[in-house]
Amino acid sequence: MALAARVVVLCSLLWAAGAQSKDVLDEIPRDMIAREKAEFLKEYVCWNLIYDSEYGYGGRIDAIYEREIGPRLVGEHYLDHTGAGVYLSSQIESLARELAAHAYGNPHSINPSAMRSDFAVEDARDNMLRLFGTSSETHTLVLTRSGTGALKLVGDAFPWSEGSVFAHLRSNHNSVLGMRQQAQRHGARVGALDPEDVDAWLASSDIEPELRRSDQAEHFDDGSLGFPSEQGIGDRDAPATLWQRFQARLVSLVPIWITRLLPSPASSHASSLLAPLKRRGSKTYSLLAYPAKDNYAGVLYPLGWAEAARSKADRQHEWLTVLDTAAFAPVHALNLTETRADFAVFSFYKLFGFPTGVGALIVRNERLGLLRKTYWGGGSVFLATAQLDWHQLKDFPMRFEDGTLPFLDIVALQFGLRVFKDLGGTPAVERHAHAVSRYAYERLAALRHSNGAPMVRVFGAHARVEADGYERGGKKAAGMGTLPRGMDRRPLGQGSTINLLLLDPQGEVRSYRSAGLRMAQAGLHVRVGCTCNPGECYRAVGVTDAEVRDYARSKAGNYTVWEWIRVERRLEPHQEEAVEALDAANAQWGGFAFVDPSFSVGSSRSLREKHRESSSPAKKKRTVTRKLPLGSIRISFGHMSRFEDALAIVHFVESRYRDEPASEDPPEGSAPANAEMAQGALAFTVAH
Repeated sequence: MALAARVVVLCSLLWAAGAQSKDVLDEIPRDMIAREKAEFLKEYVCWNLIYDSEYGYGGRIDAIYEREIGPRLVGEHYLDHTGAGVYLSSQIESLARELAAHAYGNPHSINPSAMRSDFAVEDARDNMLRLFGTSSETHTLVLTRSGTGALKLVGDAFPWSEGSVFAHLRSNHNSVLGMRQQAQRHGARVGALDPEDVDAWLASSDIEPELRRSDQAEHFDDGSLGFPSEQGIGDRDAPATLWQRFQARLVSLVPIWITRLLPSPASSHASSLLAPLKRRGSKTYSLLAYPAKDNYAGVLYPLGWAEAARSKADRQHEWLTVLDTAAFAPVHALNLTETRADFAVFSFYKLFGFPTGVGALIVRNERLGLLRKTYWGGGSVFLATAQLDWHQLKDFPMRFEDGTLPFLDIVALQFGLRVFKDLGGTPAVERHAHAVSRYAYERLAALRHSNGAPMVRVFGAHARVEADGYERGGKKAAGMGTLPRGMDRRPLGQGSTINLLLLDPQGEVRSYRSAGLRMAQAGLHVRVGCTCNPGECYRAVGVTDAEVRDYARSKAGNYTVWEWIRVERRLEPHQEEAVEALDAANAQWGGFAFVDPSFSVGSSRSLREKHRESSSPAKKKRTVTRKLPLGSIRISFGHMSRFEDALAIVHFVESRYRDEPASEDPPEGSAPANAEMAQGALAFTVAH
């Protein structure tokens, strides 16, 4: 309780400090801001064909912002659009006028106020289906309490069986990862995939992908802060035994009509023998889950995966896809007629900022019959009896909408949708947000300390976009091939999100928590931590799942301080040479370092070599202890972002952290700042 009180007090102080602080842009001379903005507008006010960007909605953004948002964000800059959209004052005012002029009642009744609510609900369904390029002829929209609620509904209603597979991208949100327990409860196999795993599977003739087991070591590529642990890289599911392969082959030769005549097994032994044959007599459904855009670094994933997964079907096994669009839909156009996902989920507050507490599941009509309904209540049931165990469910979509819908919040959706229409639709929002994000990324990535060391480390696919050109809407970027069978795909792209860590002049990584607090005090609305995306976050900072699990267990439920983790890493021969060079320079370290994109080292109190006996007595493996972060800083842009917001965060980082040592969380040592090392190495120390 005392801790909770301290947290409340701290938050109150931060809010008060932010409310009373001046705009960080007041520190920049007005004429300098004007020149910088003029250069920005020269590049982005018209359609930038290279990056498909166009800023300002025809020059209206400043007037809209000052009228709709400025009065409640005086001296502040909203940079958390992936966390929640920012609502316009006109949305609230229009809703207030509507509720003052008309009565709305429980839509389960038959009276004027109830019918008005029912009409508003059905009108919202049709409008939102149109927003996503489809209609009730091919899709059904089920209203839920949130995007998470929509995912839970899919997990509860999906036709899992013992032969099912639940494969999800590692960069999925926690709400998708939670579906594992639902699948496992029915005997399904579960596992994670990386993008290259999905591409390899879709390009193969295999019905099922090779899943990454939850107990294996992680593989860190050149986009991460780490390198492989001693456990190895990329172990897969163990290959089937000879007997299992023989059994599977034998079962496949039995005609399906025979399997349907098999009796129920009378014993557990008979069950183990007959179960494979019984399963062959019924169709198995598996599920692939992935985000159209991950909510951590804003990486865009191929929308064409959904169509390609449908081709992984035979008479006995079929793959369905659930597409998480919560981070994608607010800033990117999505056409569900073209993107053939079986299920798509999102939250409305991510799009319009208001209302909260309303999400949706969009289902292809051909898949409705597969969904199972267990619990029913409120408006989802048409008739029921109390003593006799009998009930009759309503038709779709009402049968999956338990309880009374938040009909007043649903009434508010029309005003959020009107905002998007007035701006020119989602394509205009995408071009606008990308212009602001692109400017911020280029400026932040170019920041340097006086010694030439970079000030930030940015995650995501920004570099790939620079190399291959910006790609959207399914068009291929330069040098990106296509999947087989004529199926085009969307290459990995970058959305309007910048996720980063701050570095000091010696390359030590600063405490992202301390930075987040300083930004809050300055009126900058950012998100820090893993942003509910542990897979992408831990991959980026170089920590394995097992290390996080073991560290959490060691905390015994006390997560008051959850920012740093110490892990042990093995050095390869070429890395040992680098360490010896650093030792020769008498380097004192307190964290970890990059010597090239694929090599990073760290130590305990100093970089004194530490040996571990290998299997051969003649060989020794050199290891180092590294201090790694358990999160980072996310900056995200949306439909109401402005040039000034991007300039504010760039100026804040440069003015507060240029040439400043990492004093918020004093490291155990500091790396030497010599020119030779600065040229070929990035040194990091991360505090959590």
